[in-house]
Amino acid sequence: MINIFFNFYKRFLLFQFNKKWAGKELYFCPSLFSEINFTYSMVRVCCLCTLEPYTPPIMYVAKHHNYDKFDLKEYLKQLDRIMTLNQTNKAVCDGCDFFKKQKVPNLEFEGNIKRFSFNHFTKCNANCVYCSCIVKTQDVPFDILPIIKKFEKAKLIGEDCLFNWAGGEPVVCKDFDRCCSYLYERKYKQVINSSGILYNDLVEKCLANGTANLIISVDSGTRETYKTVKRVDCFDVVWENIKRYAKYSDNLTIKYVFFSLNSNENDIRGFIDKCLWAGVKNIAITVENNTSHGDGSHFGPITEKEINMAILLRKLAIKNSINYKIWHMWKEENVKKIEQG
Repeated sequence: MINIFFNFYKRFLLFQFNKKWAGKELYFCPSLFSEINFTYSMVRVCCLCTLEPYTPPIMYVAKHHNYDKFDLKEYLKQLDRIMTLNQTNKAVCDGCDFFKKQKVPNLEFEGNIKRFSFNHFTKCNANCVYCSCIVKTQDVPFDILPIIKKFEKAKLIGEDCLFNWAGGEPVVCKDFDRCCSYLYERKYKQVINSSGILYNDLVEKCLANGTANLIISVDSGTRETYKTVKRVDCFDVVWENIKRYAKYSDNLTIKYVFFSLNSNENDIRGFIDKCLWAGVKNIAITVENNTSHGDGSHFGPITEKEINMAILLRKLAIKNSINYKIWHMWKEENVKKIEQG
């Protein structure tokens, strides 16, 4: 009887929500209905936003980290709040490239979450100059595995859900091995964004069976620039680890984040040389977020120098049969310049 009542109640809440929003041409982003991002002190919508500095909060948990109230009713209430604000001059998604006028789909709820992001820790073994995490020592403040199981029980998690490890450095997070193993056993897809400083056997295991993609951001082709950007002296260690992971090169991507401190020909050519040495097949050409979409106050705005070096990296990748992707952090007009340069 309780389950019958709950299912009726769920259908009623979804009917009310969809009656208000679905099918209408409104300012919207698909991530609002399909993503969830757990941070240290709140639950946010997404982890793909181009807007500086953050994405819309769904729920504040602060120091208590109490998720007991995070149920269907609260979830829909917060989505409704965000949707309402997004149709005003106080739109919480304003400035993001993915936020535009479009037809709003039905919110299905079951299987709705397609991307689940872990950003609830800041502990890291690097100290990147562009990182928004000021304190790099905070490990997980709450146990996230019961939350994953709660979402599964509610049938919110889609079978094709992508679990995105960000942070912080995932492999030094105390919850990583337990959660990663659980997701591995259930054959969920994972993306692990890592510094590459510490080799991890579980990551290799996930790469080997194709359930994970590993992304390592090196942002340099010389030891000197690496030390400037990462503020640790681990250039050689990282490339040795990349070479070990490259046994499964189809599931490995090495990232270059462009900004004023690393946009020079020596680093670009050095980066390609190291990729060839390590057996890397895939690279990502991206850009520091504030440089691209913020006010450029940290490292200056995008200039022809950054664009030209990104063009050089693309050309060298093609010449050396390395696959490349130009990531969404670039503005659309700059993507065109890089592709056509």
